[in-house]
Formats: sequence, structure tokens, C-alpha cells
Amino acid sequence: MTEDKRSPLHEWHEAHGAETIWEDGYPWTNHEGRDPLEEYEALRTATGIWDLFSTCKYEVTGPDAARLIQRRFTNSLAGMVPGQVRYGAFVEPNGLMVDDGNVYKFAEDRFWMMINTARIEGWFRETADDLDNSSPDWGSILYPAKPGFDQLYGYGRLNAERAVTAVEEKRIPPIVDLGGPPWFAIISPEKTPVLPITGRIRIPRASRAPTSCSASGRA
Repeated sequence: MTEDKRSPLHEWHEAHGAETIWEDGYPWTNHEGRDPLEEYEALRTATGIWDLFSTCKYEVTGPDAARLIQRRFTNSLAGMVPGQVRYGAFVEPNGLMVDDGNVYKFAEDRFWMMINTARIEGWFRETADDLDNSSPDWGSILYPAKPGFDQLYGYGRLNAERAVTAVEEKRIPPIVDLGGPPWFAIISPEKTPVLPITGRIRIPRASRAPTSCSASGRA
């Protein structure tokens, strides 16, 4: 049985009639003893305080700490000073949201990420092999990144904040679908001296976009 853990503010919550649920031994406060709708309206129109005791804390340190976080975090860390916190989503390279949470800045080379999801250190480290990760020692990395294109990471890793900014500014690349020839088709220039290439280009998020097409091959 998991031993229940108590926030330093637990007694204060109980004294105010808080309704608390327990998950894996950690408390989560549903409301502070008042009408939940009242508390909701207070959050929308004034200020709310959230006890972050039960969130998972991931500490990121080193000269590239902010760069590592930014590759998963949708809010910009630019301009933050020590003591500030920012809220946002943590996402996959395709934009799928994994969790939301807060990033707290202690110093230029030290941050905390506070989210609900536990044991996802490896998920963050997936984006870090080209950064300065000499401390702490993570051991050997099975698939190190390389300049240019590689099979694991394509042409680069996610920078969620830049991706969101590009959407806001309508800087979305056109969507290109290759219709033919089929991928990995074996084509003989003797039998097919002229090769038709079909496909379509769509720009659903913009009125226009510059495009170009080039092809090369060898016999």
C-alpha cells in the first residue's frame, strides 16, 4: 500500500474544508470547501493559487537546458528571468498534446518542469542528443543525431514554440501528396524513357505559397 504524502499546505486545505482525492499516495484538491462554481468564477475574474505539491518535477540543468525544454514546450521561454513561471502544453513532434504544465526558471542553466505525467525522462531526452548533455551522465545514446537527415529524427527535432508561432503567422508549408510513380517502384529507363509524375499540392492555411519542382535521376 502506498503511503499517503502530505503537502506542507495540507492542514490549511483541510481547515478550509477542501475536498481531496488521493492518487498513488498524492493529494489532489477538487475544491476548497466552497461552491466549485464560485471558485471557477474567481479564477476567471481574479486570481487563483494552485498547490503544485503533487505534480511531477523534472529538473533540467546545463547550458542547453532552455533549448531542450523548448523542443517539447509550446510556450516561449524567451525573456524569462529567474523566479518566473510559464504555463503551456508539452507535445509530440506531430503536435499531439502529452500533458500541460508549468516551467519554472531558477537560473539561465536551471529549470523545473512541473507536470502530471510521471517517469517520462526518456521522452524529454529523445530530443537532446545534439545538445550539451555531459552532466548528469546519461550513458551511451543508442541513436545519436547527425547533421542533415537521419532516419530517426529526419531533418531535425521539434521546436514546439516555433511551430505554434508559424501557425499563428500562417507560415505553414504546402501539403504535397505524390500520386505516382509508387514509392520504391523499380523503373527502367529503357522501358520507360518518359516517366509521368503525378500528385497534388494544397495550401489550406494560406491564400498562396511559392512552389518549385525539380527531379533528377540516373540510368
